[in-house]
Amino acid sequence: AVSGRPSPEALAKLKESGFRTAIDLRQPSEGVAIVRQAVEEQGLTFVSVPVTPDTFTAGDVKKVETVS
Repeated sequence: AVSGRPSPEALAKLKESGFRTAIDLRQPSEGVAIVRQAVEEQGLTFVSVPVTPDTFTAGDVKKVETVS
């Protein structure tokens, strides 16, 4: 699933739907810490792989691929 900044209700629904992990591709300055807290409060695993169109690399893809 892909979304903007998720609400606590949306995160609860993701967990209920069987999701275990949330991957955030935004830069730290874009509110990642707030989302990390909300994700972890729902018992989900949070993974940050910050990318921009200018910095996106094959290494970033590999990081996302290894998330389980």
